[in-house]
Amino acid sequence: LDRSLSVSSPTESHVRKAIVMKGQSLKQLGRIDEAMATFGNGLQVVGEDPELRFQLAMLLANQNRPGEARLHYEAIPDSPPEYFSSFDVGILGAKKHFNLGGVCMAMGDYAGAKHYWRMAATSGAGFLPAAQMLFEKSIEREDFRTGREALQLLEQLDGRGEVWADAVEVYAYSQKIDPAEQFQQLISQQPGDAKANLALYRCYLKHGREQEAEPLLSSLSRAGVPQAPFYAGVNALRNGKISEALEYMLTAEKLDPGNAATREQVALLQGMMK
Repeated sequence: LDRSLSVSSPTESHVRKAIVMKGQSLKQLGRIDEAMATFGNGLQVVGEDPELRFQLAMLLANQNRPGEARLHYEAIPDSPPEYFSSFDVGILGAKKHFNLGGVCMAMGDYAGAKHYWRMAATSGAGFLPAAQMLFEKSIEREDFRTGREALQLLEQLDGRGEVWADAVEVYAYSQKIDPAEQFQQLISQQPGDAKANLALYRCYLKHGREQEAEPLLSSLSRAGVPQAPFYAGVNALRNGKISEALEYMLTAEKLDPGNAATREQVALLQGMMK
């Protein structure tokens, strides 16, 4: 890389990427000061470059220099440069804003962190890790208004999946409410919502409420939801009920024959039965 850079003009299209690659190589070798110098000098040689700034900002943040990192992240434009370049466009939007939220928190700027995590979570297709972080930090600080907002973002981005369901439980506990009641309330509004029913079923299993879970297992299995018998199998295995776990996993496999995780569990359990 050094040989290539030594005979190249700063305006040549490959130079920016070569400097990035050199800095990343130094980082991988643990030569952090040299890596930062490479990115910083690169900005002086080629001029403004989003990828060089992003890489330098990440290193500064990792070296517990959040104030400097924030300046570099905030200097990255939101739109692509006019010159030819090849890089992850996420560094212009969601990834930049997500990382900015982190450095703001490291500086004690919770308001700034919320601002940037909101931007990351709502930009483009949305960035789920930003909504997760916004939820986690708001609950830690008992900022329940923001917690509810983040919970709505998680529902939009996760589609009532496991990440959203876990967050509903955390929020319920923060309010000293039985999380099952939260899911039951959602189900009363949309009785046919398989994902809400599955979340309630998983909640029951997590907390050892198998009797309450049983009717849901039957209805979800009849509805063709493979995750329900899969969760039942995991729960049975956790309780040392090998043959019961295998029966559940075989049911899950019938409902979703192509699922690799289910096939793996079936093979494991069959081996344990020998």
